[in-house]
Amino acid sequence: MARHFSLQSYTHNFRYHLPLRQKLPCYIWAGFVSFFVFFQRQLISTTPNEINLFIVIDNSPNFADITDAPNEEPILLRTNTDRSSLSLPNRIDVAGKDNGSDRRTALATEIQSIRHFPREGMIVVQFKQTSDLDQAGGVNSVGSDGMSQSHSRLCKDPFLAGRLSGPFLSHNFQWEKHFLDLDVNKNGNGGHVKNETTKTVDKMIWRYDTPEPGQYFVEILGILCNDVGLHVNNGIFKNVCLEDSESLRITHGNASIHVVHNHPLDKRRKGYWKWENSRSSFDGNPNVDATIMPLFTRYQPVECRDVDSNFCNDRVSTERFRPYEFYFLDNNDDDDGIMIPNNHTQQQRQMQQYHHHYHQERQYQTLLSTNDKELRVMQKLRSTTKEKIKLCFVGASHSRKMTQAFNKLFVDSRTADIIEAYLLDVKFPRSVDADFIRGNILHWSCTKTIIAIGQWAASASKNEKYSHIPPISFPDFREEYRNMMKALNDLNVSGVHLRSIHLNPLGDLRFKCPAEDYRHPSVLEVYNEIIRNLTELEEFKNISFIDTDFIIGPMWDSSPDFCHFPPEGEIARAEALHILETVLFGSS
Repeated sequence: MARHFSLQSYTHNFRYHLPLRQKLPCYIWAGFVSFFVFFQRQLISTTPNEINLFIVIDNSPNFADITDAPNEEPILLRTNTDRSSLSLPNRIDVAGKDNGSDRRTALATEIQSIRHFPREGMIVVQFKQTSDLDQAGGVNSVGSDGMSQSHSRLCKDPFLAGRLSGPFLSHNFQWEKHFLDLDVNKNGNGGHVKNETTKTVDKMIWRYDTPEPGQYFVEILGILCNDVGLHVNNGIFKNVCLEDSESLRITHGNASIHVVHNHPLDKRRKGYWKWENSRSSFDGNPNVDATIMPLFTRYQPVECRDVDSNFCNDRVSTERFRPYEFYFLDNNDDDDGIMIPNNHTQQQRQMQQYHHHYHQERQYQTLLSTNDKELRVMQKLRSTTKEKIKLCFVGASHSRKMTQAFNKLFVDSRTADIIEAYLLDVKFPRSVDADFIRGNILHWSCTKTIIAIGQWAASASKNEKYSHIPPISFPDFREEYRNMMKALNDLNVSGVHLRSIHLNPLGDLRFKCPAEDYRHPSVLEVYNEIIRNLTELEEFKNISFIDTDFIIGPMWDSSPDFCHFPPEGEIARAEALHILETVLFGSS
């Protein structure tokens, strides 16, 4: 008769019947494996120059109440020692040409301090009033008296990027800028549009948005020494170079803050990326408690295209994003409040009660998984659809991927018989003229039309057909989009929505100087600002702007090919559900 293995009986015999001398080797082996797994986790989560420095710490006290929080606390800066200890490959190509990452950065040296103000929920980057670098040589300058000389700042108007990583993700590209001779930039919204270009930034403020208190790691990048903008250099951004790829991060690897309460600012936000312990286990065991690690920005140095090395793999790996899962806010009641999850510690429950009392007008919401969101949206789709819906996506490769994501969603949910997505391929806004509209959008009787055209406009295409077209300046981009929108109105096209342009990670072509590709956040953020502002004009009130930044932004650097989001991926699925709900049911 066959013997059946019983895990319960085996465990009982091991615990109570085996002598210690037979159990001891098992204990030793288990301890060795546990240590090895822990060490690998620490190693994978650090950059090469900080392996010996990285320790998971909480450098902020565990405040029981907002009233216990200090007025401010410092945020650790990345030291010059960290930068100089890097062992980098040769950054000059065989022709002796500067490939863009050989530059020494000035931005990091011009920062005085970075401080966190817990009660206000903001992070402040304070700049020095003068630079320690010689504008000609980029090195410390010494006068005839042997003393170090000061110079006017090189980076007068930087472009910074920020991300908080912890229980949830929060990101920021739109900093509030305060100038040395002005209280705030003239448009007053922390954006890129400025009436004057000669001002020098004194400090930049990030008012962060997190749905839950707790410890969050802070990463701040200095992407541009001097920002681009609609009124900067006549809106021309060609030949503007990014900062050195290995000097982008200006905060230390251990930099962290303790968020003491929620700071919901953007009413357009419809969800968050949440850390899931079950996704973070390297051994696939959801019962193993994993430590939350800082989510460092993914990028591709110029020497790392198709190169398999530890240096390159650490910077281009997408493994860092695996622990995060997207959740929608449950907006059935159209409430503008913010949610707090149910799995609180006692301290967080007290904080929730305090915060709810302090903000009596807010109603707290609950998280909704992407699966639950899909069930809800598709159920509503089936119950309200009376004739087949045609969704037309106007654009190039990003719209093609989105069309594929939508049709996969319809097949998986068994709704392909009542709704279908189509691609209307076009690369530039100028191409959507009257002839295109008649021959495509009107010809196919599109129920809803979703337009997103901006990737080719910001690239320096080597395609023979388009190589003569330079990156489209901001004023020209605005004019092309405005003419496109006017043509749509003149032909009475209804159901038109303009989707925000996807942000692209920092790939190797964008780090070259001059760049071979300008699709980085500083440019694409201005494109999106232009599109949003156009939809707010009275003449285009029938055309809406769909902002998917709350989905794309926190994971902006996760695209596997440094450009597109796979149709089968979680980002594409979440974006598809949000757009579908917005265009069909008006939940924007």
